[in-house]
Formats: sequence, structure tokens, C-alpha cells
Amino acid sequence: MPEYAAPQDKASRSWLRRVVTPPPADDSAGLPQWRERMFFFTLGPGLILGLLAYLMALPVLAKNAHYLVIVLDSVMLALTLTLFVLRQLPLATRVALLLLMIYGIGLAVMVTIGPLSSGPFWLFSIPILAALYLGLRPALLGLALNLATLLVLTWYTYTGQVVWAESLAAYQDQWLIIVSNFLFLNAATAIPVAILVGGLEGSLRRQRIVALELDRERDLLSQEVASRRRSEEALRLSERRYRDLIDSITDLIYTQDLQGRFLSANQATAAIFGYPPSELVGREGSQFMLPEHREAFYAEYLPTLRSEGFMSGLSQYLDAQGQKHYIEYRSTLVRPEKGEPYISGSGRDVTDRVLARQRLKQLEAQLLQSQKMEAMGTLAGGIAHDFNNVLASMLGFTELVLTDLPPDSPHRGDLEQVLKAGERAKGMVRRILTFSRHSESGRSPVAVQPVVAEALDLLRTSVPATITVERRLVAPRAMVLADPSQINQVVMNLATNAFQAMGSGGGVLNVTLEPVALDPEQAASFADLKPGPYLRLTVNDTGQGMDPKTMRRIFEPFFTTKDKSEGSGMGLAMVHNIVKNHGGQVTVHSRLGRGSVFEVHLPLLTGPTPPLPESPEQQVETGGGERVLLVDDEQPVGEMGRDMLEGLGYRVSLRLSGREALADLRRSPQDYDLVITDLTMPHTTGDELARDLYEIAPELPVVIATGYGGHLPQGELPPNVRLLLSKPYTRREMAQTVRRALEPA
Repeated sequence: MPEYAAPQDKASRSWLRRVVTPPPADDSAGLPQWRERMFFFTLGPGLILGLLAYLMALPVLAKNAHYLVIVLDSVMLALTLTLFVLRQLPLATRVALLLLMIYGIGLAVMVTIGPLSSGPFWLFSIPILAALYLGLRPALLGLALNLATLLVLTWYTYTGQVVWAESLAAYQDQWLIIVSNFLFLNAATAIPVAILVGGLEGSLRRQRIVALELDRERDLLSQEVASRRRSEEALRLSERRYRDLIDSITDLIYTQDLQGRFLSANQATAAIFGYPPSELVGREGSQFMLPEHREAFYAEYLPTLRSEGFMSGLSQYLDAQGQKHYIEYRSTLVRPEKGEPYISGSGRDVTDRVLARQRLKQLEAQLLQSQKMEAMGTLAGGIAHDFNNVLASMLGFTELVLTDLPPDSPHRGDLEQVLKAGERAKGMVRRILTFSRHSESGRSPVAVQPVVAEALDLLRTSVPATITVERRLVAPRAMVLADPSQINQVVMNLATNAFQAMGSGGGVLNVTLEPVALDPEQAASFADLKPGPYLRLTVNDTGQGMDPKTMRRIFEPFFTTKDKSEGSGMGLAMVHNIVKNHGGQVTVHSRLGRGSVFEVHLPLLTGPTPPLPESPEQQVETGGGERVLLVDDEQPVGEMGRDMLEGLGYRVSLRLSGREALADLRRSPQDYDLVITDLTMPHTTGDELARDLYEIAPELPVVIATGYGGHLPQGELPPNVRLLLSKPYTRREMAQTVRRALEPA
């Protein structure tokens, strides 16, 4: 049992707490809640005071034998306590029961004791309580009930049918006045209370309605605020997606005001100009343009947009680092329904495309120049071939005359000068032929000093009289692994560049050639050189000089400070390439107004020095009666060659065409020990003759003479071709070639 006592006691305490606790009410409570609270405070104190009155009246009632009143009072107290406890019943029900009890008590007291008792007070409270709890109509009903009750009691009083009527016989008129005043005061009290309560109820109802409306409006407002917040958040999210989309585009997207100031820009635009988007906003587009294009921004770009609403084109801009960009743009004027007009545009960085197009034009120009040079080379080759034939006759016959001329002849000196001039012309033609070829000639150990001296001698005729050429060549046996024609070209280009730098005002050209040895410290001052022995060529002029900006570009192809009629800008570029390909380096030192100094360092060959070429005065090898068939379509050249070979001790047969020679060889190839044929002949060329002869007599050796400077024809030569002989040839060269060709294969 003890374990069940605690829950029962707890439940009892909880029920008692609910009973003695008044109903809650606050500012938002309605009239029913307040009536519940007032009903609680009506019954509560009423029970306490009623109990005290009951206890005080109980002895009196018992003494006077009013047992019916005692019973009624006891029942009423019990019923009132019941109504106080049973809150689950509707308020109107409890109020109606309370009013019935009050009426019953008042009526019983009035009937048994009379009007001098508490009965009138009980009746007086009925309309007031009805007005307070039930409204105007129940209050009027209570007044009507009191009127009926008092009229009945008055009738009983006048007829004497009640016990206490005799005591009031003398006060019947006053009773009527008392009843009238009672009813008046009862009505004057209950009706205002009912009206007041009704007004309060209406006011509270309206207030409740207003509160509900306010709550509804507040809910709607809250919903609207929430909706706006959601809309704003959604707007920010679309805006964010729009910004992310715009920033993800690699093209330029921007807006500007009508003064050309940036209003917005995507990341691609900001990246092009080298500024964050926030720093780009507010800047004018012209701030990033080249100075020569800014005027067009205000004179063409903005006015065209304002008048026509559209503008497109290609402009050059500079980024924060000064780098040039080519931007292809399209801008449109936007006129919104609200707000100021603005410019919306897009663009694309086409720098690579523009530069590629410029490079293509440059390559086209280079191709055109190359084609022109090729055509000139072809023309030069043809001229050189014909000129070699002329030189062959001149040199050959001159040598023949000198051979037969007595040593003390007064004409020997003159003929030797003719021979030297012819040799010089032969070298010039060889350089022309080298220029006309597309392939590089081979490299071999070359004594550079004779090449430099020859180039300076050749330039002497073209140097203006106002320019003095001084030379100091102190490396007679210094040799490098090189192509002599390219070394000649280096000297020619450097000297020509110096002449042009000095111009008509004249000056001094100083050329020095000397061997040097670079130690590690000296070699460190050069980008591409290592310590070791070098041959240094120095070309120093007293011309106008160069500024640092020009010096940085002089080795670029097609860069020139001269008029197009004076140069193509390829000379120094070719010098740079040739020297670099030979393992050397070219440097330049110059100041404006102080002239220029070009230095060329070439790796010097070390080890045993090859012997110098034999001089023409050395003894040449002669023949022993060997039979030679000489073929050349140029009769003077053929006759000269025949006389030269016969003078060397050979028996010679001359044929002036390849067909004639081939017919002779078909008849009796055993009649000859060697065939020497010109390369370029009509109908049958020298290489074709050699191929046909190989089918007839493969053991018969062939030498091909060519006026193209030893340049091989296209295609493979047959095995019977032993050597090539370059025209114009000297007596010594002819002798050496024949002897080598006659040696066993």
C-alpha cells in the first residue's frame, strides 16, 4: 500500500491546486476568460463570507425555529461549493445555477422571515450578476423576476397570508415606496452594468477582431517579408550565377557610361588590363589606349555610339605592365525604361591573330624577297657561266703566251698584270656563283687573312674618295674551319655597313685581323665564347654611331635605319648567322656621333698548319703523250684548252658538241685515255655524255668542266666521272686535274 500513497497524495495536491488557482487572464484575454476569472472571485469570497454569515445566522435561525432556512442555506452552500469546484461545466450553466440558488435563498428568506431579513439583498444581486455574466436580456429577466416576486409578496402582505404581514400592517404604504425604490435602484444598477459589460464585450470583440486582423496582417506582412527575403536571396543567387557565368566567359564583357567610364567588367576584361574589376570600375577606356588613339575614343567611338547606337572595330590597348593588346570589340547603346542610358559591350583579345597576320605579311615579304633573290641568283649563275667561258679564253691564252714568252721579254709584266686581273675576275665570278647557290658549300681549313685582303681589295673600287681605308692584318698563317665565301661575305657586309654609316661626309675605316687568346675572365664577358685561341676581326668606323635601342635590334632580319633604297636590313643579320654557325660571336660597341666598332671572334684552328696553296710559279706536272678527247661547244674555249693540254705533253682531239664526241667514242673508245667535257652544252650535256659513255666504255675516265664553279648537276653522276674542273681554269689547275684523273681508280 505505501507505494500507492504517494501518487494519490500527489494527485490530490494537484487537484486542490487547480481548484484554488484562479483562471489565467492577460491583455490578450477575451471577455469569457475575464468572466471565468470574475466568477472565481465571486464564488470564492462568497463561499467564505457566506459560510461566516451562515455560522452567525445559524443560532438565530435555530432559536426562531427557521429550520427551512437552515436547510436551504446548507444546501445553497453545498451547491455553491460544487459550482466553485466543477469548472468543466460551461460558465453560463454555472451562472444560471448560481442565480437560481440566489433566488431560492432570497425567496425563502423573504417568505419565512420577511422583508427585514437578507432576502431583498439576495434578490437585488440577481439582475446585477445576470448583467455581469449573461448580458442585458438575462439582467432584464432578473429585474422582471424581482418585480413579480415583490408584487406577489406585496399582495401577500396586504391580504395577511404570511406570518410577518401583521407586523407590517401599519407600513403598507411605505412598503410600496420601498418596493418601488428597490426596483428602481436594482434597475439603475443592473442595466448600466449590463450595458457596460455589453459595451466591453463588443469592444473586446472588436478588439479581438482587430487583433485577429492585425495578426492576419502581421502574418501576411511576415509572409511578404519572408517572400521578399526569399526573393532578394534568389535575386542575389541569380545575380551570383550571372556573375559566375559572365566571369567564366573568356571574352571581354563590360558596361560603360556615356563618358566611356567602366561601370562593370568581367574577370577576362580585368585580366587583360591587369587590374581587379573593382579598380577597373570608374576608369575611362581611353586610359588604356595608346596616346595616338585616345583622340579617336572621344571623337569617333563615343559620338558614334550616341548617334547610331552601335560601334565595332579593332583597337590597341596597353595593360598595367605596358604590354600591347589588340582588342576586337562590339559596343551597343542601351536605353532602359528606367535609369540612365549606358554602353554594353563585348570584346576578344586577338593579339595573337593580329601578330600572326603581321608575321604572315612579313613572311610573304620575305618570300617575295627570297624569290627575287632566287631569280637574281639564277640570272647571276647564267651570267657567271657565260663570263667564265670568256675568262677561260682570256686566262688560258694569256698563260699560253706567258709560257712561250722569254723571261726577259718586256711584255711579260704586262701579261702577268692581265693574268692577275683575270684571276681577280675569276674570284668575283666564283662569289657570284656561291651567291646563286641554295646549298651551303663545305667548310675546310681556311687562311682568313687572304680572304679579308681580297675582300678589301674588291671593295676599294666602290669606296668613296672621302673615306680612307686602313688595314692591319697580322695573322698570315692563322686558320679557321670555315667556308671562305661566307667569311668574304662577313667582311663585305661589315665594311659596306661602315661605309653607309659614314656617308658622304667621309671618315676612316680601320680593319684589323689578329689572333687573340681569351682567358676565363675575358671569355665570361661573351655570351657564347669559351676560353681559348680565337681570330679577331675588328671593323671600326667614324660614322654617326647608334643609340642603345638601335644596337639591340641591328642583328634582327629586315631591321634597318636606312631608306628602303639603301638596304634591306639583312646584311648584319647574315653576319650574325654566319659567325654563330662558325662557332664564333659578333659584338658591337657604339655611341651616337662617335662611330661603331664591330668585333668578330672565330675559333682558331690549333695543331699542325696545312701548307699554303702552291704559287703559280711552281712547276706543274706534264703528260707523257696520253690521248685526251676535249669536248666544248665554245670554240675559243675549246681551242685554248687544246693548246694548253698539248703544251703539257698530251695528244688532244677537240669536238665542239656532245653528239659529235659520242659518235666518235662509239666508233673507237679505245683511242682515248681521258675525256674532258663541258657540262652545259646544247642537245647533249656533259653528264649525259658521261652516262652514255659509261655504257660503251665504263673504264674510260671522264672530267666534267663547268662554268658554275664546280656545282654538281642534279642527279647522281656515273662512276666514270672522276673529277670536276671549274671554269675558268689555269694551266696548273688543268695539269693537276688531268694527272689525278689518269691515276688508277
